[in-house]
Amino acid sequence: DPDVEPYQSEPIICHSQSSIFLRHQGTQPVGHYIHEMKDEETLYKDGYAEELLMLFYRTMSHKELYDCLNSTRSMTRFHPMGAVGKKLLQILSSMTESPRSLSDISRVAIYKSIDRQLALKVPLLPIPNLMKKYLLEVQ
Repeated sequence: DPDVEPYQSEPIICHSQSSIFLRHQGTQPVGHYIHEMKDEETLYKDGYAEELLMLFYRTMSHKELYDCLNSTRSMTRFHPMGAVGKKLLQILSSMTESPRSLSDISRVAIYKSIDRQLALKVPLLPIPNLMKKYLLEVQ
């Protein structure tokens, strides 16, 4: 379940030029992944970083996804980054600025309704095979 938040995080102190504030940082797997990959240049060479981020993007619930993306995006503004971090920020910006398609939102709703047990329950759904294939192949 990509929406799971295994533990509550403590608020993090953030600061800009004129203010100091507390920010909650989500503990979803995508947040940890983004934090770990911001300096890993090797992940970008093969395109795996973007593929994994898109997998989270296409399977997470709307609120959890955008809370995590916005939190991560705002955190990156206050911490210096190299070229790799700037590439990550571009990816995050494109994800937060363009809405998901209706088919992506529907896919997440179906995933949640079958308790994310895709391999077991999608073949049993009374829908056309093309839709079953769409549900099983998240690309």
